[in-house]
Amino acid sequence: MRKRVPILLIILIIVTVFVGGCFSKENEPANKTEQGKNLPQSSTVPNEQIEGQTRPYVTVYYLDVGGQYLLPINIPIGSTDKAAGVAVAKLLAGPKSEQVRPVMLQGTKLRDLYLKDHTAYVSLTSEFLNMNSPEEAQTAVKAMVLTLTEFPVVEMVQILVDGQVVTDIQGINLEDALPRPKTINGPIYDDSVIAYFGDVNANFLIPYAVPVQNADEVKSALQALLEGPPTDDLTRTIWPGTKLLKVEIVDDIAIIDFSREVVGYGGGSAAENLLVNSLAATMNQFEDVKQIQLLIEGKKIGALPEGTDVSKPFKLEYNMAL
Repeated sequence: MRKRVPILLIILIIVTVFVGGCFSKENEPANKTEQGKNLPQSSTVPNEQIEGQTRPYVTVYYLDVGGQYLLPINIPIGSTDKAAGVAVAKLLAGPKSEQVRPVMLQGTKLRDLYLKDHTAYVSLTSEFLNMNSPEEAQTAVKAMVLTLTEFPVVEMVQILVDGQVVTDIQGINLEDALPRPKTINGPIYDDSVIAYFGDVNANFLIPYAVPVQNADEVKSALQALLEGPPTDDLTRTIWPGTKLLKVEIVDDIAIIDFSREVVGYGGGSAAENLLVNSLAATMNQFEDVKQIQLLIEGKKIGALPEGTDVSKPFKLEYNMAL
C-alpha cells in the first residue's frame, strides 16, 4: 500500500495541471476583448441613467456646410429618459437640413450604450471603421465624444466596434477612453475661451477657440467678436469698427457697453440675429453670467434697428440656427 501513494500523488498533480491549463488567462472569455482590455457588462448601468433626468432636447454635433467646423445643434426630442441613446442615434443618422453635413458614414448603427464610473461605452457596428481619411475619422470621433459629454455625468467616452475595443481608426487612437476635447474648433491654447461666429452663409453659429488676453476671459471673448473671425470661411457677427468701451458683471448681469458702430448695419434681421445670438452664446460659457444688459455709448436704448428689445437685461437664450 505504501508504494501506491507516490503513484496517486503523481496522477493527482498531472490532473491538476491539466485542468488548470484549461482555464488559463489565454482562454478566459469573460469580458476581455482581443486586446485584453476589461470592459464592464452593458447591464452594469442601464442607458437611461447616463443623463440622470428627463430632458426635452439633445445637443448633437454635425459639420457646417463647408465641412470645416463642428457645430452643436439642439434637437427637440420630446420628454424621454433615454436622451443619451437618442443623441447618438441622431448623430449616426445625420442632419435633416442640407445646410449641415453629417459626420458619420451612412449605415453605422448603435449596438449598445452604457455607463460605468463616469465613462460612457458606446458600441457601434463595423461600418464605423470604413472612414476614408484620418481627418474624417478624427471628426467622427470628436463629434461622438462631444455629443456624449454634453451629459454632465459623462466624463470619458470609450468607442467600441461590435462590443470590442479597436486600437485605432485611420491612425486615430481608440484603445483608451477619451475625455472631452479642449476645443471644438480652432487652435489649442494654454488658456482659451469660445467666441461664436457665423458660418460661411451666416445660417449657424460656429464655436471657435480664442486665446485669453491679460487674464480677462470675458473681455477676451468679446474682443474676439469685435476683431472678427480669423478665417475667411466664418462670418463676423458685430459690425466692423465697433469698440468695446466697458464690460462689467454685476449681480449675474454682464453690462456690455459698445460704441455706436454696433448698430451700423442699420437694419436687416439676419445681421441683428447674428449680433444678439452670438453675444448670448458667447456669454453663456461664463458661470457668473445669466443675463446681458446692452449699452451704446454708456446709455440704454429701447431697441435695436430691427426691433429687438434691449431696454432691460435679456436672458442668454439663443439659437445656433439663425
